[in-house]
Amino acid sequence: MTKPSFTIRPAETDDAHEILDMQRSLANYCDYDMSKFGIELETIRGLITSESQSRLFIAREDYRSAGMMLCHRIPLAWSGVSGVYIEDLFVRQQYRNSSGLGKLLVAEACKLAVDFACDDSGRAYVRLDTSIDHNDPTLGFYEHGVGMEAHNYNFRLAGAAVVELAARATTD
Repeated sequence: MTKPSFTIRPAETDDAHEILDMQRSLANYCDYDMSKFGIELETIRGLITSESQSRLFIAREDYRSAGMMLCHRIPLAWSGVSGVYIEDLFVRQQYRNSSGLGKLLVAEACKLAVDFACDDSGRAYVRLDTSIDHNDPTLGFYEHGVGMEAHNYNFRLAGAAVVELAARATTD
């Protein structure tokens, strides 16, 4: 069995439907409450065409979408250089475990981190958080397949709590 050949590139507006489908699949995989799923096609298209510090990549095998990654630039870290935060990383089921696609997507994030940091001396970094602490294959991929280390805690504030706290801000 030959290993699939992938093309990874920045997403284009024509990819938005497939990316939305993969976002839904990722949310399901993470046991997200789908009644709260709020990503819309126009939001994805807007991100793709914006000049933001976010990047959305799509991976293809021939003409089929195989995976996607959304990452954001971290402008300044304690190390003094920029990094990249992987917000979403998804590989379709048939490409998991042996295709190498997940590692190729993380490699794109690493390339972006080195480019953002303007530093190939080893201080650039890539970070991600996962809520799937019960999923040994996913954790094994990050730790052993890619070489990432578990680090820190993951906290989140959402919904009405964000609005309530924002009302206390003192800036206009």
